[in-house]
Amino acid sequence: MRHLICSIGLVAAASPALAACPVAADMERGLRLGLATGEVEEVTRGTAEGETRSRFIVEGYVSEVRLGQGVFPLEVREEENGTEVATPTTYRYATPLPAPAPGLEVSLELVVEGDETRQERHDYSFGTPVTWTYGSCAYEVIPVRTVHFRDGTEVSRDSLHYLVAFGHSYLAGYSDGESEDVYTYVSVEAMP
Repeated sequence: MRHLICSIGLVAAASPALAACPVAADMERGLRLGLATGEVEEVTRGTAEGETRSRFIVEGYVSEVRLGQGVFPLEVREEENGTEVATPTTYRYATPLPAPAPGLEVSLELVVEGDETRQERHDYSFGTPVTWTYGSCAYEVIPVRTVHFRDGTEVSRDSLHYLVAFGHSYLAGYSDGESEDVYTYVSVEAMP
């Protein structure tokens, strides 16, 4: 899960002026989100209502993720140099997925299928919206904390940033009790 997620970028135009900041309509073509480390996440709308798709790209490695309501994982696929390197993981929820909202607290029971099939519980806490800046573009972000449980035991935590304008969240942090990763997104640009 820690390779999921997205970054946001700003690109300088050929002239001294900067390109316009992307808006919601740009999701039709897609966005390119950039991390401070140089990795790129490409984000588009999915085929279902409220669904988004992202492709996290590092050299020949690609992690493709489908998110319900732009937050909840539905499927994760990984490939390297065009070849699938892991069994796709799918997430089936026992109840409909709620729309993201400030202050929302939700606990979801689900079945995760991949190399093995297991039952999990994912707890989500949506915080108070803040304004986050990516280059010279500012967007409203709802911070989201998730805690993942297996057999009643916590196995990992995620920190997400839900970009309200685009209906999509990216992974800002991951912890599994042994390691902790932070992902800093610095730019957002519309795909050509």
